[in-house]
Amino acid sequence: MSDPIRNAVLQLVEKKAGISLVEGERHVEAPEFADLIAKEMATLPDGPRGPVFTHVGNEVSLLTRFFAMLAEGFRPVVLPAKVPEGQMRTLLDSFPAIPYDDKEKGFVDGDGNHRAAVEVAQEYTMVLPTSGSTGAPRLIVGKGENIERCVQAIAASQALSELKSTGAILPAHFSYCLVNQVMWSLLTGAKLVLTPGISLPAATLELLQREKAEFTCLVAQQLRVLKSLGCIEEEYALPAMKVVNCAGGPFFFDSWEEAQVLFPNARFNNNYGCTEAFPRVSARQVFGGEEAISNVGKAIGDLEIWACDEDGRMFPPNKIGRIFCRGNTTGIGLLQSDGSVEPFSDDGSFPSGDYGMVTDEGVLHVYGRADQIINVGGERVSLIKIEQIVRSCEGVDDAVATGIREETGEQWPLVAVNGETPPEKEKLRAHLTEHLTRAAWPRKLYFLKDWPLLPNDKPDRKKIIRLAKDAELELVWDLS
Repeated sequence: MSDPIRNAVLQLVEKKAGISLVEGERHVEAPEFADLIAKEMATLPDGPRGPVFTHVGNEVSLLTRFFAMLAEGFRPVVLPAKVPEGQMRTLLDSFPAIPYDDKEKGFVDGDGNHRAAVEVAQEYTMVLPTSGSTGAPRLIVGKGENIERCVQAIAASQALSELKSTGAILPAHFSYCLVNQVMWSLLTGAKLVLTPGISLPAATLELLQREKAEFTCLVAQQLRVLKSLGCIEEEYALPAMKVVNCAGGPFFFDSWEEAQVLFPNARFNNNYGCTEAFPRVSARQVFGGEEAISNVGKAIGDLEIWACDEDGRMFPPNKIGRIFCRGNTTGIGLLQSDGSVEPFSDDGSFPSGDYGMVTDEGVLHVYGRADQIINVGGERVSLIKIEQIVRSCEGVDDAVATGIREETGEQWPLVAVNGETPPEKEKLRAHLTEHLTRAAWPRKLYFLKDWPLLPNDKPDRKKIIRLAKDAELELVWDLS
């Protein structure tokens, strides 16, 4: 069967028309990009066209190599632009039949020796790693026609048909950015602006301004980082930005006013997904105000979503359970150590990893992962909701909530916050009284001024929670 993703790259190379790239001051129009890909294709080895570990990032050179791999029929297993040596070694030891694309040596194994790609009978296009938020990262396999359908469904749900450019603020190896932006640009011939990301906020915003990028994808934490760095100013505003998509966590309702300053003419979409969905499940437009943070919209395309009990029995509408998905826009299974694919299930369905419910109208509400819903005195409490409310309190920049379970089985919420100074107790108490039931109040609340972040600009939740549990942070209040 013909692969639409590979065909799109081959057409680009042949016709020298389509996607263009911008990286800093460098503009790479379609003819030049086509030539770069063709030259890179000539350097790839003969032999089987199986999976190969390949770096992908916000650089023309990395995307050139990635596109050349696709054009030649290899199946790129996407890696970040930089991977710690120990992590890379563990990955290669876990998948010994799959070579690594070394810039200097070509295809090699974990010891640096030459290794050809393996022959695989199953049809697939690329492989994306999960974030590992629910355990060790898994490698999710995507098929060309499914990826194309997902891009089309995303574009329809986000009204992207009239747009001609996108700015990549997230790293390109993120499934969210790779499909929603890179693959979209490839299939539509749009301009792809590759920014250095939030680590260089002024350079990123100035590049997006100059290139008049029309849509972007980001996570809520990136807005909070921009706010903390003093970049929410009119001089950095992006008036050409028409669509802003949020995913990778709850929508940035706490930064809604800042978003209006930075993106004064944009339409905002809340998106939900997972790498298994490659990567989008649902979407909806957000208008601000008192909207439920759990509401992530309706399924994109023909995707089916439902909630189940722990044994996989489907729940009726409006009942909370494990979220399951199935459709022809998703990944097809898990990559095995020999390069083959293990389907998610007999019918192609898979759990998203979160708990939620689907209403009678088909609207999906997501309440978090299993460890983000706790039972406090018989009341089901969402830690995501607690974080949203605490985060919206005056003086709080961000919040991380976790559940504590006593030996008796009793559970209660613990919260850590950051900002310039600890929040005032009376203001916090009044805010919680207005927005949360008493069961959802944090029994202990800690303060940390310097928020540890992961490389993707999200809070290092595990470290923050460990510090709070070990009482190594400043205690703001204790209701125990």
